Amino acid sequence: MNFNEIAVYIKVVQKGSFTGAAQALGMPKSTVSMKITSLEKRLGVSLIKRSTRKLKVTQAGEVFFLRATKGIEEILAAEGALRSESVEPQGRLRITAPVDLGNFILPELTTSFIKKYPKVQIELLLTDRRVDFLEEDVDLAIRAGQLKDSSLIAKRVGEDEFRIFASPKYVKEHGKPSSLKALASHSCIMVSAVSSTEWRFQTAHRPVTVSLPQRIVVNDMGLARSLAVQGAGLSFLPSYLCMPDIKAGGLIPVLTDYRSKINPIHFVYPSQRYVPAAIKSFIEMSTPILQNRIKLLDV
Repeated sequence: MNFNEIAVYIKVVQKGSFTGAAQALGMPKSTVSMKITSLEKRLGVSLIKRSTRKLKVTQAGEVFFLRATKGIEEILAAEGALRSESVEPQGRLRITAPVDLGNFILPELTTSFIKKYPKVQIELLLTDRRVDFLEEDVDLAIRAGQLKDSSLIAKRVGEDEFRIFASPKYVKEHGKPSSLKALASHSCIMVSAVSSTEWRFQTAHRPVTVSLPQRIVVNDMGLARSLAVQGAGLSFLPSYLCMPDIKAGGLIPVLTDYRSKINPIHFVYPSQRYVPAAIKSFIEMSTPILQNRIKLLDV
């Protein structure tokens, strides 16, 4: 099989003439004609009806063109995929993530990545809204929670859940709540982005919602965590956000039978024929770091 002859035939059909194909391919018109003749001889069919002014593709030629075009596209795709594997990551990589998750993990991921791939320029967009990849020119997103069905490609890299946390100082002064009803007598730090009036739990048997008085309400989980560390009250927060404080003894989980639904963490990017090397490399390097730092508490 002579792929060069097939490629020339496809170009002739696309351009509608031998002359146009010759100009596009940078070869003599006589060479184009010779390759088409050779292809027809090998296939044993007439692909093109020629005249002095125009050419017409035969029925067999039309079928061959449609299938050959798909075949050539697949070959080019395979070549492009292999080439992208060997290309050093470079250029701009624009990444978005929720504010608290981004602040928690992106400094480490970004620092490690740019040290290994100095030709990449990183742009970070932290926002709790779902961005539009096309309109905001975003390459890669880190998203927490269940994903809606879409054309996006998602790679699960971890999971987390909300738990109730308090500082040892607060527990020493006020004690631990013994039940969900007892939360009403405690100082609870509410995060308005989640809910300013209630906490929602997933028990082994059923979901449970508890309404709470508005003692302290903030719009940022990082601030809620800091307040909890200072002993201002109890807060319902992602485990990953509190993990460093748990290890340092600044926070402890309370009412450990009550927690949120498990939230998966994903890398998400638009479906595309060739995934840029920068995206692939960032995901590959970051996945083990995320899996180590974002995981469920075992208490």
